[in-house]
Amino acid sequence: HKGTNPPFKVYTDIKGKLLESIVYFTPGLEPTLSIMGICMKRLVPTDPDGISRKPAAVPWWDDMRYLWRGKALLSTDTLDLCLAPGTEAFYSPSRDRLLVDAKSVTVKMLPGTISIETAALKGTIVRNSPCVAGGRLISAPLLDCKAFSVNLGLKWNMPNDRNPQDHHLFPKHSTVEVQDPVAVR
Repeated sequence: HKGTNPPFKVYTDIKGKLLESIVYFTPGLEPTLSIMGICMKRLVPTDPDGISRKPAAVPWWDDMRYLWRGKALLSTDTLDLCLAPGTEAFYSPSRDRLLVDAKSVTVKMLPGTISIETAALKGTIVRNSPCVAGGRLISAPLLDCKAFSVNLGLKWNMPNDRNPQDHHLFPKHSTVEVQDPVAVR
């Protein structure tokens, strides 16, 4: 559109390190996460002239995937994760839950790949037992790994034989190639 600037893109690498991290999630926290998503959306650049047709609403992380280019390395010495069912947003030791304990967690995001590695990974299910008097909580081990690793590969199919790693670039408007720069003396 005439008079509009393309969205500003950021080309940088991110490296983050946590000593200890504790994550608690339940579906009851989704309204809070939605509000946080709306706040994050405000950080994404918009059409300054306001003349572009409004696209379908997309989550902020899709905008960031389009606008941010680079590598990311996130690591933590320990990760304690608690996933609980239900609509309550609070933590209670008497609730059913899945507990995950991981040591030396590293998440790498490179162009086209995401890898997650841990030195140790344990999973435990905690449930109220209807068979035990008083509905006592029982826990059962789910998994216990000395090391865990998973690699995810991402591939984009691009038209006109474009490089799949350039999926974030604006589409070409014509099939005419741009001439290389000419040295002027």
